[in-house]
Amino acid sequence: MEEKRLIQLIKEKQGVMHTTYLHAGRNLRDEKVLAASEEIDHLINAIMRRQIFTHKMRIKERKETYLPLTVGP
Repeated sequence: MEEKRLIQLIKEKQGVMHTTYLHAGRNLRDEKVLAASEEIDHLINAIMRRQIFTHKMRIKERKETYLPLTVGP
């Protein structure tokens, strides 16, 4: 899933979670509030995993582009 779409889903889920929180009498331990929070956490983790993977790939590509230096005759 594209990162922009994941961010959009996070914003939508945050709105749902806030509404659910208000309907639950501002109870953070309500099952529906906790479930929405968990979904948001999963989406955020997906974005972070993708960013870390992309960062590692960039580092690997940079290392491969450098030619090894030889010393001696």
